[in-house]
Amino acid sequence: MVLFPFFGGEKMQQAVNNDFMDAFAYSGSSRLRELADKHELLIDDEEFFPGGHLTRYRINNSYQRGVQEIVKLSSGFSVITTSFEALDLQTTSYSGTDWIVLQCCVSGEYDIIINDGKPQRLLPGDCRLDILTGESTWTRRQIAATRYRYVGIFLRPEDLLLLLSAGERSRNTLVELLSSKGHVDQRTYTFPGSNSLIATVNEVAEFGDFGGLRPAFVKAKSIELLVFALNKARWAERNCQSLQQRATLSRRAKMAYEIKNIIDREFAVGHTLEILASRVGSNRTSVTQAFKAEYHKTPMEYLKYVRLSNAHEMLIHHEGGLDAIAEHVGYADTASFIRAYRKFFGKTPGNVKP
Repeated sequence: MVLFPFFGGEKMQQAVNNDFMDAFAYSGSSRLRELADKHELLIDDEEFFPGGHLTRYRINNSYQRGVQEIVKLSSGFSVITTSFEALDLQTTSYSGTDWIVLQCCVSGEYDIIINDGKPQRLLPGDCRLDILTGESTWTRRQIAATRYRYVGIFLRPEDLLLLLSAGERSRNTLVELLSSKGHVDQRTYTFPGSNSLIATVNEVAEFGDFGGLRPAFVKAKSIELLVFALNKARWAERNCQSLQQRATLSRRAKMAYEIKNIIDREFAVGHTLEILASRVGSNRTSVTQAFKAEYHKTPMEYLKYVRLSNAHEMLIHHEGGLDAIAEHVGYADTASFIRAYRKFFGKTPGNVKP
């Protein structure tokens, strides 16, 4: 199977940092090579291991800016993590034969198009599983002036079976899900991600090094995401309703719940109370009253709590400077982050012990 521009080609060799030709030995993308030639693409980290590699690079130009990471875990299993701002409309296409794609979107909206089919909009908090049979082209069309954070998993059916089979029962379940279902050349399942799944995607998008265990971490989290998605697909095939139907909520409680989900997913986005209220079709006063009744704090107090709690976890468990952590959790500058952290926890971030 030939997958997307990044994978397929000559055998990758050990490379020197920031050597574009080595780091992207699998890339046939003239656009990426042009970015490197113009010094608009800088490799932050790269690691080579038996059967694969990790390459993380930073792009800054008139079209987009941010970080993207490619982890190739085997010949037919790759994970792409993206955290950047699209400054202009951008379309990326991947081609292959008999392959599976899982997209988990935390922030930003983009369209997915299979071959010449109708675009489907993926919203923050959505996950989409595509099981593609035969030759196909999978396209992502990103909207301008939007900040994106998502994880994409690309793999062959045989790699999925090898990864997830744990006995005859699990293998039979996977084989049934992956079967061609007659003459259908594609099957798509779109579903809302649970809070734990969105938290998992955010963990991957933190780009923590874990003392060199980053590839193992990405593999473990990818398994978690795949199992969740395949279980959703299994129940969809049985025409069953979701196992976790939301209880009937009053309008005010439901509004507060929706605001909380937005903050949990998009804590790094510069939300204001007006923006949050407009997202749920309400106003500042109603949103504040509803949220405080359910969670005993205002939406902006909760946003600060989520940001600083995530920052605290990063300080304890992950490597990274204060500038990177402040940016990751949504603070415009490091000084503001330090002041907020000290006021919330009673000590500065520099005094936190791993």
